[in-house]
Amino acid sequence: MRKESRFICNLRAASTPGRVFFRERHLRPNEGLGPEKPVPLVSKGGEETGSAQRKDALSYQRGERGINPSNSEIDKRLSVSRLTLAAALIMGVLLLAKAAVAESIIQDFRVKSEFSAYWDISTWGDSAHQYAASNVYLDTVNGWVRLKLDASPAGTRPVGGEISSRRSDFRYGSYRASLKFDNTPGAVVGWFVYKDVPDLNEIDVEFLTEDISHIHYTLHHIQTNVDYRKDALDFDPTAAFHEYRFDWYPDRVVYYIDGMKKVSLQVGVPDSAGAIMLNFWSANIDGWGGPAPAKDAYMYVDYVRYYSDYNAVSIIPADRGKRRDGFGATRGNGPRYRCNGELVGLNERRPFNPGLLLRFR
Repeated sequence: MRKESRFICNLRAASTPGRVFFRERHLRPNEGLGPEKPVPLVSKGGEETGSAQRKDALSYQRGERGINPSNSEIDKRLSVSRLTLAAALIMGVLLLAKAAVAESIIQDFRVKSEFSAYWDISTWGDSAHQYAASNVYLDTVNGWVRLKLDASPAGTRPVGGEISSRRSDFRYGSYRASLKFDNTPGAVVGWFVYKDVPDLNEIDVEFLTEDISHIHYTLHHIQTNVDYRKDALDFDPTAAFHEYRFDWYPDRVVYYIDGMKKVSLQVGVPDSAGAIMLNFWSANIDGWGGPAPAKDAYMYVDYVRYYSDYNAVSIIPADRGKRRDGFGATRGNGPRYRCNGELVGLNERRPFNPGLLLRFR
């Protein structure tokens, strides 16, 4: 049977002119390489070389002559290659780790099963006020949650509505909610992250409907440190939805309205994870919101978002627009919408970048 040859080692130039040494392995058809076996070194003419020539050829294979790089040079090159490979591996691991920890949670309130899986409806109460499941209504047609505060005649306990995320491990990141509420005096609007046991940690955005010209920002940390700011508004928060956002960092909390930076609080910054909460209630006291409303009042939550990436982009439509597609946002006719506070023109397209959010209805 005819033999087929395959050479499995590099050719080496011999010191004797006209000679080339190589290792040869003969394979039968369909035979794999398998473990390498020693084979004799042969000359170009086919004669077996002597021991001196064998030693000479092996020395070249090991890089012991000046023609090939020295052992120290090879070691240096290998070291550089290994360092380069190690750096690439470390960079890859870091990128994978960053991707693994990045998180986006988008609650648009259009699917009942998603709402039930993500949110708890509060039913607790105390001597001052009460929450009831019947005061939380999911409207999947409009895509919002409606929280109700019942009319409370004098001497009765106000009954409001509250939802809380089932998860309570939210910490640093960007929190955003689109809200609108009635201007009926006597209600408190709350949008916040909260943890109470064993120590209080709370980040608040609040409105008092007896004074809709102001918004209240508050930090609570272990009940001893409080940072608070009351800020004037240049719009009516009861007339339309607006996005109220806070970015929680280890050393500060930065507040935004419709993508525009408003306030930064740095005293008593919470450091413990908590749950995302929204409520509509009445303290029924003069010091915080005034007496409970004399007629039913309502708060609407259009969406809630959480991003571990502070730079995620939100689009806040001015009129709850009408169209969304997979490549961009198109406005056919009607009012313009806002992108982080910037008015976007009619028929203008914006690409779907990571974190870009559209709310077109």
